[in-house]
Amino acid sequence: MLKIPDGLEAIYIKELRSYFRSHTAFAYIMLFLMTAALLTFQVGNFLNRNVADLKPLFNFFPFIFLFFIPALGGGLWAEEKKAGTIEILSTLPLTVTEATLGKFLAAWTFSLAALAGTFPLWVTVSILGSPDHGMILSGYLGAVLLSGVFLAVSAFISALTDNRVIAFLISSALCFIFLVIGLPIVTDFLTVFLSPLALEIIGQFSALSHFENFVNGVVAFKSVLFFTLSAAFWLFLTIFTLWRER
Repeated sequence: MLKIPDGLEAIYIKELRSYFRSHTAFAYIMLFLMTAALLTFQVGNFLNRNVADLKPLFNFFPFIFLFFIPALGGGLWAEEKKAGTIEILSTLPLTVTEATLGKFLAAWTFSLAALAGTFPLWVTVSILGSPDHGMILSGYLGAVLLSGVFLAVSAFISALTDNRVIAFLISSALCFIFLVIGLPIVTDFLTVFLSPLALEIIGQFSALSHFENFVNGVVAFKSVLFFTLSAAFWLFLTIFTLWRER
């Protein structure tokens, strides 16, 4: 049976409790849900489409995440550095890997709690029509994976600075590039500088293209692998950065 390291479990529980004991955390969830509802109903014309699905919601998730996930992840390490508590963490009986994964998983769990707040929309479309529940599940899986990647990016940037605002801005910009890099508007611009083969390779790194597979109900192995390896890559960079400083 796989045993979770004690250090990872301890930091995960500690961080998760701190989220749900904070009034700011609940304000974060409410703002997330209000933004998602506003975009879905007002911009996405959710009730006027006469289609029982959640595509209007899922289509906005990547762009909502661009702001909310870096806002959550930007302070993972920047706040520790600013307050000087990162020095205390280095004296505790836990490894850098355990601390990094514990804080990441706690923040990811909290973001998923915010995401779960959109489930009433699923109930709504189920009442109004007969939606493809498999497609909706696929869309939520894509949202879970995409939020994990954005959070891993934010954790890495946060490990580089003690300023939460700077971490937020750089993380948002980096996630935006990661999101749109394979879109035609970007590749058309790059045709002047890069070969068709290079453009094809770059197109494989578009998070938005992989996310759209999930929204369309396609749980492609390559897309799951893409998000998993992307998150692992940024977490590795975070661990390496903190290990060097330690």
